[in-house]
Amino acid sequence: MHEIFMNADTRDAPVVYTVIIGDGYRLPLVRNVQDVPHSCFTNRRLDPKGREIRQVAQVLPADPVRRSRDPKVRPLRFLPDHARFICIDPTVDLEMPASALWQALMPSPPARSGLHVAQRPPGVPR
Repeated sequence: MHEIFMNADTRDAPVVYTVIIGDGYRLPLVRNVQDVPHSCFTNRRLDPKGREIRQVAQVLPADPVRRSRDPKVRPLRFLPDHARFICIDPTVDLEMPASALWQALMPSPPARSGLHVAQRPPGVPR
């Protein structure tokens, strides 16, 4: 088991992030109910709308879909100061505080853990 030698205060709170590589998505405004840091990984110039914008190199310019997976599946590489992650699809508008969502879905999480929240496709029941 690996020991984590970082500030416990920073690592205990989840960080919410989204990934927008290439065209086709807009960045929604972060609602004022949010209580944790928000980031957006992108290769575009975007209005932050309440997030920290983090530029990522587009290694495979012809394949933005594959490039966008890297931050989604390896958040520790891109957010090393955190141990809890909530990846939000750019089509999702998070209406409750992220810490409440985390607590509801992960009441006893392991030391490092994450959630991926995506929009339900049309026609799929709740």
